[in-house]
Amino acid sequence: GFASCPLCRQRFRPGDVRPNFTLQALLQEHEEHGHEMASELAARPGVDLVGLVRDAADLGAKLKVGRQKQLEFLGLPPKLAATVADEDRSIGLRLFLLDNSGSTAAYDGKTMETLLDGKLQMRPCSRWEEIKRLALDHAEWNAQLGTPCEFVLLNPRHSTPKHGVDFVRLDAHLSAAK
Repeated sequence: GFASCPLCRQRFRPGDVRPNFTLQALLQEHEEHGHEMASELAARPGVDLVGLVRDAADLGAKLKVGRQKQLEFLGLPPKLAATVADEDRSIGLRLFLLDNSGSTAAYDGKTMETLLDGKLQMRPCSRWEEIKRLALDHAEWNAQLGTPCEFVLLNPRHSTPKHGVDFVRLDAHLSAAK
């Protein structure tokens, strides 16, 4: 049988091997020339390689703090915001598989809602409502951070999944390019 790639939707046989030639070339180039580039930079007059590395680390730390503050503003507790901000630097795409099976109609879920006075209150709901609320929260957080994400239904309605019905991809970089 065939399977479909969750990102590009191309059909493939699970036994097929499709090497990532771009990644292989990049790794090979780094292996062959990475040390040469560092040596070349260090040999240039006035280049402080240690200073460049330190500056890059400082910039990375500042970006992480900025992302953490964004997440705290969105309501995440500080420690969770710090963890997500740290992990976010290495995430290319967050992929969410949403269970839409029949069991999610059960009315044993819970969501939090903000009252007019700003307090949070837990309210009962179906499992599907709980899943939708979680997906909407993650969509908002990822949009604020600029991290691409995709939401895919476990049980698609169509044999060939359709964007906007069976899956949706949120990517600020793609929408900005259109």
